[in-house]
Order: sequence, then structure tokens, then C-alpha cells
Amino acid sequence: MSESLLDLLAPYFGAETAASVQQAISELDAEKLEAADALLQQFEHDIRQLVFKRSREQEEQDALAFLNQMTDEQLQHLLKPLKVGVMAIVLAQLRPNRAAKLLYKLETDERKKVLAAMGNIERIPLDVYQHISRQLAARAGELRKMRYVRANGVDALVKVLDYLDEHEQEEAFDYLKTQDVALAEKVSRRFMTFNQLFSLPETKLRELVVNVDRETLAKSLVSIEPETVEKIIAALPEKLGEMVRASLEANTDLPEEQVSEARRALMRSVRSRQTRKSILT
Repeated sequence: MSESLLDLLAPYFGAETAASVQQAISELDAEKLEAADALLQQFEHDIRQLVFKRSREQEEQDALAFLNQMTDEQLQHLLKPLKVGVMAIVLAQLRPNRAAKLLYKLETDERKKVLAAMGNIERIPLDVYQHISRQLAARAGELRKMRYVRANGVDALVKVLDYLDEHEQEEAFDYLKTQDVALAEKVSRRFMTFNQLFSLPETKLRELVVNVDRETLAKSLVSIEPETVEKIIAALPEKLGEMVRASLEANTDLPEEQVSEARRALMRSVRSRQTRKSILT
């Protein structure tokens, strides 16, 4: 074993063990050393590779240690603009349960790509890894200084409301009106319940439903009071109104789930036409 290799291993051996190894080597005769030369050279090569690998792993781990000091919300925003490969590197540095939690906040297709990229991580050039670490550290520093992260809560609320039934939507609006009037007004500009549709003036009602698929409109009117149905049909062009009435009569026994889905589809269509102004004006 060369002195340089022994120096390399000394921190792992400890001073006493390193001295003992050096003493044992010095006592070996030349013939035995020469016979074992090839084996010793291979051993030295393997040890050097192992030490360098451990050193690099430690360096890489330290370079991204800041990730564990970030909250889940900060990490989520850190990941958002990243390419799939870099995202995989970040998640690979986290505890598995935490990585999984963040992973399942991604869209399905993106999640699959990130999982595949994680599985393909093998060797990354050190300079590339360090460059990525510096970029992420700079971005993380900005996020850690932020007390609040900008997010569109109204948009998220509207999306959730869309999946509730009419009764649950009405309950949610009633609660908002009593707890946060300003928020209720913001949501009202973006979201109208199925029942609110019937209180609109005839001209506004026609504008919102005239281009809706007639089968969808007819199915959404199942189980609605006759006078309300007549109000909707009266707001439509005569021929379209007749077709909606015929479709409604053909679907009177429609399952409740299909009726609810038709109403959601109707209201999504209504909201899609109202992107810049209040749907109640």
C-alpha cells in the first residue's frame, strides 16, 4: 500500500490503526510484496474509487441540504417551474414520504414522467450538479423570505364548488355571505349556482343558455318545477325550445346522478362564457 493511499485512508482508520497498518507493511519482506503487487494495485484502485464516491456523495448531500429546511409549501413552489429531470433530482434528496406527498400534488402525466426520471438517475457530472444546486439555493432563498406565497384561492374555491351538488353549493354561499361578504362577492362574479340561473332576466338567461347542448339543457331540467321549465323554454328561440321540451319528455326517468352531471355541465358552459365580467350583471 502506497503512503499516499494510507494518507487517504488515515481519517477513516484513526491515527492508531493507521500507524499499525504502516508498521505491518514495513515489516513485510520484498518477495511477498512483489508477489502480491497486482492484488495490492487493484485494492488501491478500488479503495480510491470508494473514497472518492463517498466524498462526492457527501458533497452532493451538503449541496442540497437546504431542501430539508424548507416547508412543503415552499418546496411545492420551488418545484413548479423546474424541468422534469431537475424535479426528479430534488425529490430524490427528500425523505420518501415527503417526496411522495409533493409528487402527488403534480398532474398525473407530469408525475409519471418525474417517477421515471427518478428511476433513471445514475451519475450526474459534479459541475452540473453544483450548478443545479446553486440555482435551486438562490430560488429557495427567495422563497424562504416570503411570508406568504401568491396563490389564486378564489380560483381554487370555484373549482371545488363545481363538484358539489346544488344543495351543498347553496350552503357554501350562505356561509360565505355570513362570514366574509367581500369573498362572497368575488366568488359570485366567477360562480353561479344552478338555482340562481332561474332568477335571471329573460334576455340574460337566453344569452347564457342558447348555445348549450340541447340534450344537456333538457337533462338538467328533469325534476324542476313546471313553471320554471316553462320560463327556460320561453327564453329560447321557438324551434330550440320545442326540441328541448321533446328531449325533456324523453328523459323524465333519468337517474339522479346523470341529472346532477348535466347540471354541472350546463353551469360550466355558462361560466365559460363569462370570463371577464360578473355573471349576475
